[in-house]
Amino acid sequence: MPSRYYQDDACDGIDRVFDSGAQSTLLVMPTGTGKTHVFSQHLRRLVDRGTPGRHMVMAHREELISQAKGKLENICGYRVGIEKATFATSTDDAHDPPRGVVTTPQTQVAGKPTRRMERFDPNEFSRLIVDEAHHYARHTGWSAAIDHYRQNSDCKVLGVTATPNRLDEAALGQMFDEVAFAWDFTDARDEGWLCPVKARACRVEAIDLRTVPRRGRRGDFVEKHLSNVMRSKKVLFGISAVLRDHLEPRKTLVFCSSVDAAQDLCEMRQAAGVNAAWVCGDKRRTSDHDRKRIIRGFASGEITEVYNVGVFTEGFDDPTIERIVMARPTLSEALYRQMMGRGTRTWPGLLDVPDLAGRDKANERKLAISSSRKSHIEIIDLVGVTAMNARPITATTALGGQWDDPVVEEAQRIVERDEAIDTEAALELAAEHLERERCIDEVWRQMEAERKQAMYREVEYTAKVTIGTMESPTEEAERLLGAKYVRERGFFRGRRPSEPQLNVLERAGIPFDDTTTMAWASKMISRIQNRTSKGLSSFRQMRVLEKHGIDGTKMSFDDAKKLVGDLQRQFG
Repeated sequence: MPSRYYQDDACDGIDRVFDSGAQSTLLVMPTGTGKTHVFSQHLRRLVDRGTPGRHMVMAHREELISQAKGKLENICGYRVGIEKATFATSTDDAHDPPRGVVTTPQTQVAGKPTRRMERFDPNEFSRLIVDEAHHYARHTGWSAAIDHYRQNSDCKVLGVTATPNRLDEAALGQMFDEVAFAWDFTDARDEGWLCPVKARACRVEAIDLRTVPRRGRRGDFVEKHLSNVMRSKKVLFGISAVLRDHLEPRKTLVFCSSVDAAQDLCEMRQAAGVNAAWVCGDKRRTSDHDRKRIIRGFASGEITEVYNVGVFTEGFDDPTIERIVMARPTLSEALYRQMMGRGTRTWPGLLDVPDLAGRDKANERKLAISSSRKSHIEIIDLVGVTAMNARPITATTALGGQWDDPVVEEAQRIVERDEAIDTEAALELAAEHLERERCIDEVWRQMEAERKQAMYREVEYTAKVTIGTMESPTEEAERLLGAKYVRERGFFRGRRPSEPQLNVLERAGIPFDDTTTMAWASKMISRIQNRTSKGLSSFRQMRVLEKHGIDGTKMSFDDAKKLVGDLQRQFG
């Protein structure tokens, strides 16, 4: 399958960074958009250019190893060896080393007194691909494997990750010289490559997580204690009641906290006449034969609900999944996104047509998705009682990474009040609500200041005029583009904008100066692209309209263009 335009953009970004002399760079793309395809295409470009050197891919899970091996062989066209457990390409193929090697960081740092990575000469390698790079920000032992190959200054390091959490962003910013390409779930959704997410929060009063400890200060719930809560009869009956009474039949994947909970929930649903099955990673409870049978039945639609424990978190892709139920509360954004990512792919084959491939076809792709059998993926969060400092991740918090915390918190309240709502709609409503409150507070502060100064003059206060007279050009841009509450990504902090970023800002009419940061430029460009994908008015149009007392923030581009033209003809 040919590369999509954003995958080509990612490859171009990687080339640009390495051509500038950087030793390492980071690629950020969400689940379902082809990260493995991108780094394989990057390596293929090296082959086509005649760039010497071997290539190594490090991935921490077996499923990722087999996936990377297949992609490299298919796209790059060379032999690929495996270095993992009993597979030892370092010795088995020593007489004729394959150009590609796939391995795990655990394998590389294993062995005493000689680690297995020392079987490989760093000077033979020109590229090291680090898949799921956010793990290396936490596992300091794994970074020794990267350092081994960095001994060769000609070996460039490409880190690859899905959207990392906020703590990982800052750490990744320290590990890698630059960010070559950063594409979030919202970017992929807005450009019509992934399904929109509709979130629904269903309350199960029996879920009480206040006494469930966590692993360390920032770790996830301790699984044993979490399982004890989630497998209680009251909780299981509550979850079953939600599925029975509040959700219409759909192809559903349920993530459970324990094998017993998965089996009990499944049996309850089977007793209600649902074609359900359960599966776990323990081969003593679910044999390979049974697992394959269940996967086939789920893919064909014969089985409509599957309850799983640790099987479908990674390495499982079924684009026909219509609903995901989170019956496994977690404090880990990465784990939540992995579970959610099982359902964000579009209906099979829907977008694999030339007429929908273009960069300018976002609206056509979104229309195709909205008209398909799978217009969105529904995410069900089971809400109970939690401790203030240990609130489980929800769809809103997982997808609210670009927004500041107050917006995410307000959006979660909106989701809990609503029957089912698009997550981006909830976040934007929350941002608008907070902005209105801020405007009102600003007006009252100004009025109080005027009163205290005993300035006896009549002034007509409006939020718009008050803010307009106080804000700087950059604050005006943030307000008009709805970026005031958009969070600046951690791995961009402290860096100057790139030339391409400055060019985009200049073309859009966004003000910048010597103090502008890459983080600020990135969030502004993201909002510009977001508005463009929705066919909304441009920043220049909004500024012109506002000068004439017209709010153009929710106006379409075409309507704004016509109105601006009318105003210019009337007022010159």
